[in-house]
Amino acid sequence: MSKAFFTFVLSWLVMSGSARAADWTEQAGRWIPQSYWNDATITQSYAFQAFADDKIDGASSVAVDIDVAADKPRNMVELRFEPTKPLDLSKIDAITLSVKSLTAGELKLRDIYLCNPGFQKLATVAPTKPVILKPGEDWRQITFDLAEARILDKSLPPGKQGTYDRRDVATICLNFLLPEGKVHGRLLLDGLKPIDVPPSPVVRKILPGGGIKVTTPHYQVMIGPNGYVQSIQAGKFDFLQAALPSGSSTSTASAAFENNDPRQRVLKLDAVRLEGRTRVEATGDKLSLRYAFREHDFDIEVRQTETTGGLNLNLVLADGVVASLDDRTDRGLFRNKLDEGRQISSRLMTNAGPVLFASQHVVGYSRVATTRLPGDIWAWQFLSWGSGSNKLTLRPLEKPTASESIGVSIGCASDDFLLPTGQPVSFDLKARNFSAKVQRGTFSFQICDYLTREVIEERITPFELNAGDTTSIPTQIKFDQPGVFRGRVKVADEKDHARTVEWVFTHDFPNYNPPQRRPDDFDEFWQQTLKELATIPMAAKLTPVPEQSDEHSEAFKVSLASLNGRRFHGWYWKPRKPGRYPVRLELPSSGIYKRTAAQVPHGPNYCGMWIAIHGLPVELDYESRPDDPAAWNYWTHGIESPQTSMWRTIYASMVRSVDFLATRPEVDVKRIMSSGGSQGGGLSLILAGLDKRISFAAPAHSGLCRLDWTVKFKPGFWPFDMSAKPAGQSEKQFLHTLSYFDAANFATRIQCPVFAEVSLLDTVTASGNQIAALTGIQPGLLELICDPWHSHASSIRGSRLRAEAISRWLNREAPVQKQIKPALQTKK
Repeated sequence: MSKAFFTFVLSWLVMSGSARAADWTEQAGRWIPQSYWNDATITQSYAFQAFADDKIDGASSVAVDIDVAADKPRNMVELRFEPTKPLDLSKIDAITLSVKSLTAGELKLRDIYLCNPGFQKLATVAPTKPVILKPGEDWRQITFDLAEARILDKSLPPGKQGTYDRRDVATICLNFLLPEGKVHGRLLLDGLKPIDVPPSPVVRKILPGGGIKVTTPHYQVMIGPNGYVQSIQAGKFDFLQAALPSGSSTSTASAAFENNDPRQRVLKLDAVRLEGRTRVEATGDKLSLRYAFREHDFDIEVRQTETTGGLNLNLVLADGVVASLDDRTDRGLFRNKLDEGRQISSRLMTNAGPVLFASQHVVGYSRVATTRLPGDIWAWQFLSWGSGSNKLTLRPLEKPTASESIGVSIGCASDDFLLPTGQPVSFDLKARNFSAKVQRGTFSFQICDYLTREVIEERITPFELNAGDTTSIPTQIKFDQPGVFRGRVKVADEKDHARTVEWVFTHDFPNYNPPQRRPDDFDEFWQQTLKELATIPMAAKLTPVPEQSDEHSEAFKVSLASLNGRRFHGWYWKPRKPGRYPVRLELPSSGIYKRTAAQVPHGPNYCGMWIAIHGLPVELDYESRPDDPAAWNYWTHGIESPQTSMWRTIYASMVRSVDFLATRPEVDVKRIMSSGGSQGGGLSLILAGLDKRISFAAPAHSGLCRLDWTVKFKPGFWPFDMSAKPAGQSEKQFLHTLSYFDAANFATRIQCPVFAEVSLLDTVTASGNQIAALTGIQPGLLELICDPWHSHASSIRGSRLRAEAISRWLNREAPVQKQIKPALQTKK
């Protein structure tokens, strides 16, 4: 058994009178690591020593020998320097550090902490540029601008900005992110010392009336006295125009509104001020905006408490802005043809040539869109979700390259991007030159593996495209592999500047049969689980909630007993009118949150039920926070084995819900359907495969599909990745455990009709994973709707078709109309 251990090496004293005394790595003190975990079964060693053979400053560098096992529970480590006496850094502008990875793998230096004695006050400073260290590269000198520090004062409430003058810095923490897998090698540190900061390319000027003008060599931004951005210019082109009523004598070019309603007042920002060397902050009671400017781009960071559903920051687009193109797919939202849908990141294209790049910092979710505000105002929106901090990065570009100024539109004969066998793979691809000059280069149409993204087939075509012109890109490729693939177009100019657009499609679904990871004892495992459940009395508790009932239906809280002594809770609705009704059992999306009865689907002609799978109350009191680790971390609790995993209890609890419905006199037991989105979509498939009493399933954006693909290839990130693997387990053991809970292994057991909705750009629950799982459903049972341009959300078309399928089922009609894999015909 290996043991975790740390090696502490006290640093060395500097010779009196040395010209290099400013280098703190050679001052009296000590180096120690802090990883915030300690497991004697997992190797973890950090040894520090002076190293004279490779240095850039003074007599030596600091060599850090790292040895950390692959199954480490966390990838972050602090390398702490504690000087013998605290340092007075109150008059220091910036700190520099030189680093080099000899053999320690790819490391990322995230930031540094400057901490007072006792760690009650911390100044957090990120590098002025992102730092990723690779073995074999030369020394990297990194600058930390202390004027851009964020202060954490632990004596203040969360979210409150504190102050720290840095007169008594007792610890300097260098925060590194380690690579995945085993880390064994050497990292060098040197030249940790104060430096003067060169003049910033960002110039800020306070204007008469309180506005602020920000200028760099590449763009100009105006922030109004109201705290909202009023102008973004690249060269002479301004991407914005002031057209929104602001409640004052002047209009505003951007704003957020009370209750997200443009007909209501603009949310007020009271204080607009300069911060640090390159920042501007505007704060109000319910909203704050933090602008951080750099030479080529700038951030708008939004923090709001106005609405739990997310707040839209609206920016009014100038007349010369003609389209917003999704940065991943180039799907366009156009001024003269407002389309539905959000984008992940965008390029705002103009008729004058300049381009504005917009990048969000939320993984997997689409947060930007265009919209029409009252007065027929075309605006661009950024959705800041929840009360946390959400950041948008904007890069105005006056003279884009060909790859940056050409947009590609992607069309397909199939609305669902389901391509048939026996025909060449073909798409309707058109490229438009948005710039004001001729562009030349090549188009490369590629068919790529869904998981590895490796190119399988490619067709290259040269182009010469006049300003404003559009041309077709040839795509026909003979292709006979069934499966889910990525289509890609690479646009390259004559100077090798290139960018790609990507989409997902399915070829020959009826013959797609991906290899499964299904345990030999899968059926037996679940038979024994349900047999164990049957020995446990249901002990149902049904509590009327008249204050949440409506004129047609009665609402109840329900609580049922499940495995391992656990109970789970839910909502139940039944029509007031006596009779026997179908039931829509809605399964929850991921997370722990409050749910009211009104949020549960129900109606005068059917019963409704929703369950909180984790076992916490449906109207959770977050202040009390019950002590229940299995509930708060249900995703990975007990994941050491199939028998101990919380998912085993969750799946059994879903069956227990059906047991409860079967006891109700108002329920038609032959007409119980399961539905849900995200996690709930996967659960609805799993329940349909686990319990034959389910007569229809309507999943959307289904999670829990091909968990082996998720953790190994990361086409999506939910519910976890390989870091969830228990300590001491091999990858094979971990994947074996996950296979008992994979929706793909339940799909083959489904005997009822299924209407499934998949958004092909989904990087949360991964569209290709969902499609692979759905191939297991028997012929004649599945209708599949794929939306090419949405991520982890429903399109208008998808929502409508799914709602229509549910309505047909409630009305005793066949819910599945277009079978993607027709039923096998039997000979008469």
